[in-house]
This record gives sequence, structure tokens and C-alpha cells, in this order.
Amino acid sequence: MLRERNIDFRAICTVLPQTVHDPSALLSFFDELGCREVGFNVEEIEGINVDRPHIDEAAVEEFWSGVVAHQIAGTGVQVREVQNITDYLSDRARRPKTEMARRET
Repeated sequence: MLRERNIDFRAICTVLPQTVHDPSALLSFFDELGCREVGFNVEEIEGINVDRPHIDEAAVEEFWSGVVAHQIAGTGVQVREVQNITDYLSDRARRPKTEMARRET
């Protein structure tokens, strides 16, 4: 419905143990929706969320590797976290070295 009315939209997705192993399926889902950008929050066990299933670190690393590979392949949907790090690195590359050295001290 949003796509039919040319309404740009973004989404947030919580990554669960059931979805962590197939980032391409998640990204394809958001591609098909016509979503412009998606942000991923990996389910964490903290605070009152102590009864949530644990997602091991290796699965999370594989998830993010899959997300980056999907982005490199030219997916339609942008991933918030990939875009944030790309913007950060691009900004650092544009700064004069003297400014960067000053900020790091």
C-alpha cells in the first residue's frame, strides 16, 4: 500500500534465533516490500529480557557478513548499520589528516 502511493518508508527488524541464519531472506522480504532502509537489532539478553533465547556470537557475525554481502551485491534496501559505518568512514576520509589527529588526541 505504501509503495502504491509512493510513500518512502523505513523499518526496524529484531533479529531472533529463528532469523539470524538467513539474512538474505530478511533483506529480500524488505526489498519486496519496497522498503527504503531497514535497521537490524539483534535480540539481547539484558534487563528484563532474561528469558529470551540466546543468539551465539558466531551466528551474529555470520548474520552481519551476510548483510554486508547482500549490500555489496546491490540490494535495493539500504541497511542502517552498513550505511552508518559507510558514512562514518567516508567522512573520515574527507577530513584533513591534521584535523583527524587533533580529534584523536
